[in-house]
Amino acid sequence: MLGTRRLPILAAMAASILAAAPALLASSPAEAQATAQSLGRNGAWEGYVFEAEDGKVCYMASRPSKSQGSVSDRGPVYVAVTHRPGNDSRDVISINAGYPFAEGSEVLVKLDGKDYTLFTRDDTAWTYRSEDDAELTKEMIRGRVMEVRGKPANGEETLDSFSLMGFTATYRAISQACNIR
Repeated sequence: MLGTRRLPILAAMAASILAAAPALLASSPAEAQATAQSLGRNGAWEGYVFEAEDGKVCYMASRPSKSQGSVSDRGPVYVAVTHRPGNDSRDVISINAGYPFAEGSEVLVKLDGKDYTLFTRDDTAWTYRSEDDAELTKEMIRGRVMEVRGKPANGEETLDSFSLMGFTATYRAISQACNIR
């Protein structure tokens, strides 16, 4: 089960990322700079940095290259990897489904033959442990495609595929921007 200490940290991270979400959803780097500074695009991934109350936040995000499943009024779908050195936090993976998940449901992530299970809260999924974030990040560096299956509160199961082209270069950029080694 999820450690009770991890949930408030993840909730605070989600709030910070959502505050910078216009950068993620922007159609151009100029629009992205309105709330966060773009570190550049590599393949399917773009990196960002911004200042929060507790210090610098560096994150990278990508939208799915392919989506299946029918959910009415589905919002933006993306996966993000976030560093918050001020909180001794790195490699935090969050997946925003663009819909509220079914209560108590989990998300299944498939990556090059390995399966990962993430917990859900509202419209976002996270790993259960920070060690899982680190392992999944390493697999994303080595991988090609990541598939994410989720169950919305209303509608059929979704399957989103994310290209990992450019992941490694973007990961290096956000790590450098936040002095993560």
